[in-house]
Amino acid sequence: AALPPNPFSGDNVNITANVMGVPTADSGPLGAPSGTVTFFDGAEELGSVDLGISFSSAASANWNLTNLDAGNHQISAAY
Repeated sequence: AALPPNPFSGDNVNITANVMGVPTADSGPLGAPSGTVTFFDGAEELGSVDLGISFSSAASANWNLTNLDAGNHQISAAY
């Protein structure tokens, strides 16, 4: 998700990736996700965020973009 959804050139844009865990023998019954989310604009890596410690089956990673040029962008996240 991106906020604001239709920014103007130079606007700050906050993007969020939500990660759902899967229960395993190592993660426990909630399957709390852990690790790193990396954000991309097309093939260009924008940066990575550590999910930190989650006490539920979901976690979020947020990245604030401050220097996007005008035009369309293919923002994605990899976990």
